[in-house]
Amino acid sequence: MVAYGFDADERVERERIRAVLDAEGFGAIGPGVFVHPRDRGGRILTAAEDQGIVGRIRVFRGPRRGGGPDADFVREVWDLAESARRYRRFTAGFAALSGRTASLPPAAAFAARFAVVLAYLRAAWPDPELPSSLLSHDWPGPEARDLAARLYRTLLPAALAHGDAIRDRVEARSNLRAGSVDPSR
Repeated sequence: MVAYGFDADERVERERIRAVLDAEGFGAIGPGVFVHPRDRGGRILTAAEDQGIVGRIRVFRGPRRGGGPDADFVREVWDLAESARRYRRFTAGFAALSGRTASLPPAAAFAARFAVVLAYLRAAWPDPELPSSLLSHDWPGPEARDLAARLYRTLLPAALAHGDAIRDRVEARSNLRAGSVDPSR
């Protein structure tokens, strides 16, 4: 649990730490009070220290007591339906690519690898990574994560080949400008 307190003239600092809490998947349970099921307190304290506001942040760790079942609490704090939609959108958008990675030319594999990473991060970043006992049996996170990992891995050889080709072209141009031509290229 993270609690913060800022003076009215510290709006920018408050918004910065709020953005970090959102990015880390914390859920708001009240004004200036946020929770996360995993131990992310160190990350928040580091961010607060980097911003010079560590004195405004309080971090606590412990079990939740009272207030009804954990599943009800989770539904109140996090929009799991939206998280599930993001994961399903990622899976639907990239599932067809899974069977075609070997046939992609290097330049396409290079671009596809970046697209996979960016799309998966967009889907997964706000996920609070709740324990499976608090998620529906058909939670789409693991399927999306597996697809992203598989695509990332299978696109790697062709993406590296394209990256190497780019590097070689840049080095060749640099050598030409510098007046030193490598005859082997």
